[in-house]
This record gives sequence, C-alpha cells and structure tokens, in this order.
Amino acid sequence: MKFFKLPQKELEYIATLKWDSLMKYLENKYGIEYKEEVKKRLSNVIQKRRTEKVLSKKMSINDELRETWK
Repeated sequence: MKFFKLPQKELEYIATLKWDSLMKYLENKYGIEYKEEVKKRLSNVIQKRRTEKVLSKKMSINDELRETWK
C-alpha cells in the first residue's frame, strides 16, 4: 500500500484526536489498509522514542556518576 501525505489542515485536525477516534477517522476516510499502515508507523515511532528516552536517561545517570567520582 502506498502511504501518502495528508494535507496540513487535516494533520492539524487529526493531531487533536485521541487514539481510538483517530483510528476510526482514518478507517472511515481512507480505509482499513491506510489506517493499519498509519498505526504501524506511529507505533514504530513511539517505540523508538521510548527506547531513545530510556537510553538517554541511562547515559545521564552515568554522566552524573562520573562527575561525582572525579
């Protein structure tokens, strides 16, 4: 399935929706395949950011410990 970019006005609108409302909106307007593709991509971005956040917290703890050990 080809993923396409949504118009700016529509992006601004859907950014205000909660997850379930967003999924219903995408399914009703663009179909189930498009909704599933968006869901997959958003889930990947969310997971990547969570992983980066965890790793950055670990690094900051290590950096803080290094400073106290000096």
